[in-house]
Amino acid sequence: MAAVAFGGSVLLAVFNLIRWRWEPGLAWMLPLCLATVGWCWSAWEYERGDLSVRENALWLFCVSATLTGAYFFGRRAWGRHERPPVWQLVVLTVEPVFVLVSGLVAPGWWSTAFASGDEGPPVGWGYIVHSLWCVALILVASGLILRRLERSRGLLRWLLTGSIAAAALGVALQLTGEHAMEIAVVLFVLADTLAFPELARNPMSDIDETARDAVTGLLTRAALDRLVAAAVDRARSHHEALCLIYVDIDRFKDVNDSYGHLVGDAVLHTIAERMSRTTGSHNRVGRFGGDEFVVVVPDQTLVEATTLAHQLVAVCSVPIIHGELTITPAVSAGVAAYDGGTVTDLMDAADRAMYAAKRSGGNRVR
Repeated sequence: MAAVAFGGSVLLAVFNLIRWRWEPGLAWMLPLCLATVGWCWSAWEYERGDLSVRENALWLFCVSATLTGAYFFGRRAWGRHERPPVWQLVVLTVEPVFVLVSGLVAPGWWSTAFASGDEGPPVGWGYIVHSLWCVALILVASGLILRRLERSRGLLRWLLTGSIAAAALGVALQLTGEHAMEIAVVLFVLADTLAFPELARNPMSDIDETARDAVTGLLTRAALDRLVAAAVDRARSHHEALCLIYVDIDRFKDVNDSYGHLVGDAVLHTIAERMSRTTGSHNRVGRFGGDEFVVVVPDQTLVEATTLAHQLVAVCSVPIIHGELTITPAVSAGVAAYDGGTVTDLMDAADRAMYAAKRSGGNRVR
């Protein structure tokens, strides 16, 4: 069985290496495939005869590396495109590196600490910690994939379901003592590598549609940040157009000071509704903070995004009737196009353009 899994893992790695030329960003999955090859090869060697202590250490290292890659895939599926915090990277690196290095440097100590209990010494503390660590990675990765599964449709939904099913199969095989977990691992990685390009096809699907601001009904700041990161990642990988529109309500403080915050909230809600209707389903609008909004405009040039910004300024300037009050709002909009920089570069450019519009008198686009 391990020989079949090893052959499948090699074919999977070759398959992804070939697809790399046509699917930008797929190279991210190659380390996961290579770790799976190492895992399956070690299991095959174990079936053919006893492994040396160093080969056993390599086996457990490949297991940890594969499941770490599964965690990163789950994180990506959830919609987190930014680099994990340094502390998280350190924690994820320490366990597999310690397992491998200790086995290479101190094989005698390692054989006792990481004994699996199959034969010879009883189960060692290192093996117990390693097993708990791997179970934690499986649970976290599966949980993240399940969260994305809730808002996925079509082929992506089926692939993510297959990924979860393969993970469950692997755990079940391990608990029953069947030495066939490698087959489940290959199926899991196959589902992930097929799903990975689907995750990148529409960055708008990387957001949690339930993460809505209580006042405006728009995306929250956290969801907006994830959306912009996903859109920039796709624009960079696929060389596609991307623009941002920053919108700020002019003299909004005067509305709050004159009529109170409840009226101010009503103005925010009305402006948000108008922006959502004007931008359409192809774009996404989020509340950046206070009276500032951001519109993500994929697959459109700077000229097209500027035209949309003018439409937003026009529709937002229509008087708002609130009870006996008639309030005539105005907004300033700044437009920026992605030019190959970072997420921060794009957001700063749109922010500067918006403030340039405000300095020019407001109710205009820059």
